[in-house]
Amino acid sequence: MIKIVKNIPVRLRIVWVAGIAAALFFILTTPIINWVADIVTPPDELANISITTSTQSIKLRWNKSDDIDLRKITININDQIFELGKTSTDFEYDLDSDEIPESIVITTRDLFTTTTTKINIIEGTVIANQQAGGNITLGILFRTSVIVATLAYGMYAVVGFKTKSLKSKVIIFYPALSIIPYILITLSFLIAEQFQFNKFILSFMFSIVLYVISYFVILTTNILNTALEVKIPLEQAARASQFIFSLISSYLILILFFGANFNFFEKLVLIGPPVFYLTFSSILMLEHITPQQSIIRSLSITLTILYAIFVLSIWPVNYVYAILSIAVVFYILLSIALEIRSNLNRYVWVEYMVLVALITFLLVINSSWGINGTLL
Repeated sequence: MIKIVKNIPVRLRIVWVAGIAAALFFILTTPIINWVADIVTPPDELANISITTSTQSIKLRWNKSDDIDLRKITININDQIFELGKTSTDFEYDLDSDEIPESIVITTRDLFTTTTTKINIIEGTVIANQQAGGNITLGILFRTSVIVATLAYGMYAVVGFKTKSLKSKVIIFYPALSIIPYILITLSFLIAEQFQFNKFILSFMFSIVLYVISYFVILTTNILNTALEVKIPLEQAARASQFIFSLISSYLILILFFGANFNFFEKLVLIGPPVFYLTFSSILMLEHITPQQSIIRSLSITLTILYAIFVLSIWPVNYVYAILSIAVVFYILLSIALEIRSNLNRYVWVEYMVLVALITFLLVINSSWGINGTLL
């Protein structure tokens, strides 16, 4: 197998790896798989059923079913059968007496089979078939892990299964790890989409974008890895490309975790390690720099970013401005550490000072300080 892969041109290997990753993303996110599964399997039970019982009536509510071939929903109360449409999400039954039924039977019917749910009821509210949010999280993590593992092994195949130096062993994981934020954001977006046709179209579009990003990230990484052994003209362009990908990935990480409902320590754990790796893997590619120097620079930048996260977590400003501020700080620090501007002349410092001034101005005018409102 390895011999066969080595006989394939490197550029074609990159195309194949990026294509396989994009195809896996589409397969794992498109509703086509769910549609096929719905047809060949019995219908699912209705989720998050809420039954509220009083002396006058019984009220039922549930989540709308996602089964593509669901035909109807049947409710059996006191031997009376009521048929509802597949899009129904509630039902109310009027009681003729004070006697409350012992149970309710709910049946979902598709083209070929049925699924029955029996719920014992009491006066008050009964919740059945609760849908755990943890299952959604596990689904996102599983899909992400499959795609990341494919990219990691694919990068290993692209470089010819050779990782001699420390720099090669670190950089080989760059494509897989730098694309994780994009995968997490798109998967979260797709899961939140309710309309199946829209989900199909979005899944296809996101797969195309993933292919393009994967191709260029893998190509960049392969150029950097090759440049470790022989000088090539594209080395400088590859470093600039890695710098841009690191900035974009870090920005997406901030959007994912800084703006979400995490406490301060969770933000540090979720943001700190990815920022350190993106920084370390970029700085390590510089010539005439030791791993120890790379670690020191990377730690310095990461700690500065974490301090900025601490300050802006308690600063009374919208998280959008906070994320933008942290991203600007990371851009300035990483560009200096990577020696993107070999000569830090006064024009470069003017650029950085203008960026800092603009961010400071945005933070000041958009901060809300209790009853006094904004400062300006």
